[in-house]
Amino acid sequence: MVKVTSLFSGIGGSSTGYELAGFDVITSNEYNENIAKYYKLNHITTNCLVKPIQDIKDDELIECDVLDGSPPCQGFSTSGSRKASDKRNLLWLEYIRILDILNPSVILMENSAHILKGYGKIYIRAIIQEIKKRDYHITYGIINAVHYEVPQNRIRFILIGQQKHKYKFPEHHRIKLLSEAFQDMSENDIYYLDHFKHYNKTHKLMFLLQQGKRLDTITNGYGFDHYRLILNEPSRTLTATGLANGVFIHPIIDRPISVNEMKRLSSFPDDYILDNYKWAGFGIGNSVPPNMIKNIAKNFDI
Repeated sequence: MVKVTSLFSGIGGSSTGYELAGFDVITSNEYNENIAKYYKLNHITTNCLVKPIQDIKDDELIECDVLDGSPPCQGFSTSGSRKASDKRNLLWLEYIRILDILNPSVILMENSAHILKGYGKIYIRAIIQEIKKRDYHITYGIINAVHYEVPQNRIRFILIGQQKHKYKFPEHHRIKLLSEAFQDMSENDIYYLDHFKHYNKTHKLMFLLQQGKRLDTITNGYGFDHYRLILNEPSRTLTATGLANGVFIHPIIDRPISVNEMKRLSSFPDDYILDNYKWAGFGIGNSVPPNMIKNIAKNFDI
C-alpha cells in the first residue's frame, strides 16, 4: 500500500482524500491542539505529531512514498494578512527539510491561488528551485475543486513533484450542485447556536435575504459578510472565519448552514466526527477538500 506523510494536516482533509484513494497515511503533523483533536478522532491509525513542524525530529518520521503538505496560506490569501513579513510564509522551508529526510517518490504542496501574485511569486520560484535541485519533475497550476467532485468553487494552487516523470492532472468531473449535495441530509446535526445572542439581530432579518445576495444589500451596511447560498449552483468558497461565525446562510431555510452541510459542501464523509460548530467551521474552512485530493492522488506515479 502507498504510504503518505501529511504535514500541516489540519482536521484531515487531505488525509481523508488519500485514504479514499486507497493510500495509508502513516504520519501527520498539526500544531493546534483544538484542531488535532479532530484529526486524531477520525484517523485513529495515523501517528499525529501535535507540535510545531519545526520541532519534529528526524527519528519521528517513517519512510513513505508521498509527502503531502499545505503550508499556511494566510500570508498570501485575500482572506489573510497578505504581508510578505508574515513568518508563516517561510514554513515551506520546514517542508523541504522533511522532504530531504524522507526522499519520497511524490510530493504535493497546496496553497492559496494568490501565491502566484505579487511577492508570492518570489516564494514559488524559490520553492520550485529547491525541489528541482532534488531531481523532481514538477507540475503546478491553479485548479478549482468544483471539477473534482466537490460541490464548492474553491480555487487552489497545486504543485506536484514526481521522481519518475511529470504529473498530469486528471480529467474534470461533472459539476455537482448544492441541491444535490444537500439531498438526504441527516437530522442528527449541529447548528449555529454557540453565539446565538450575537446572531439574533441578523436572524430576524434573514427572511428578507434572497439567494446569491449579501445581507448588507438590504440593511444599509449591516451584516455585509452574511450571504445566502444559491441552491442550483455549486457553493461559493467557504472560508474558515465565515463558517465558524455562521455567515453562510442556507439557500431556503433561514439559518446558517449546519455542520453536516459544511461537510457535504467540502466532500467530507457524513460520519466524520466534528462535535463543535466553531471548530468544525475553522477546520473545514482551512481544509483541502478530500475528493479533490482523492482524484489527484489516483494519477500519481509512485
